[in-house]
Amino acid sequence: MPDEAAVAAAAAEKAAQEAEQANVKKIIFTATPERITGQGDVTLNWDAPGWQNVTILPLTGPLLNGRFDGNGTKIIEKVNTTRTYTLLLRLRDGTTIKRFAKVTVTPLPVKINAFTLSPAQLSAPGPVTLTWDVANTPSVRLAGLKGPLANGQWPARGSTTVQATATRTFSLIAGPQRLDQTVRVTLPTPVVQAFSVSPAQVTGRGNAVLSWNVTNASAVRIDGVREIGRAHV
Repeated sequence: MPDEAAVAAAAAEKAAQEAEQANVKKIIFTATPERITGQGDVTLNWDAPGWQNVTILPLTGPLLNGRFDGNGTKIIEKVNTTRTYTLLLRLRDGTTIKRFAKVTVTPLPVKINAFTLSPAQLSAPGPVTLTWDVANTPSVRLAGLKGPLANGQWPARGSTTVQATATRTFSLIAGPQRLDQTVRVTLPTPVVQAFSVSPAQVTGRGNAVLSWNVTNASAVRIDGVREIGRAHV
């Protein structure tokens, strides 16, 4: 004859499992809004009748083992990437069921707000400061200039100073966007201040000393003389 206690326990377990299955159909798990452009806050709502606590991945709750109460609300701020949240519930038979809530984020297009050079024109080689401000991207590239971030990139907002020895075009590259700015280095025209030969006349063979002074030049060429001279001797 079956043990009455065992029969009662089996009947109770069966009833509990049937109630659990009924509760499974009542589970609510939502993420609002489901779509975001750029960045925004997301509100998770859940209700799991019959469960005292639940797990929501990838979040960490305030209860033991990072779990949450069986029903509740959670606001996740500044969501800027597509995410899927997972509600995990353990059944009486040891198995786990899952419910999903997905938030799709559409990134805002990259926008170059500003890219300037200062000064934009030089009368001699000198320093030039590049300043930029780019929205909706974590980093940018400056062609030919290695930045401090990974892969030689630069922060989306910043400035840097470089030496310009000649007219040069700098390119700011941010995603599909590109903007060029040119610094023009216009060197002053060389001026011959003096050029003389001594003596001015030689009978037969002899030596002659050439003297010159040229401003706004680092070197000069004298036809008939092989060696290139300095601008001032």
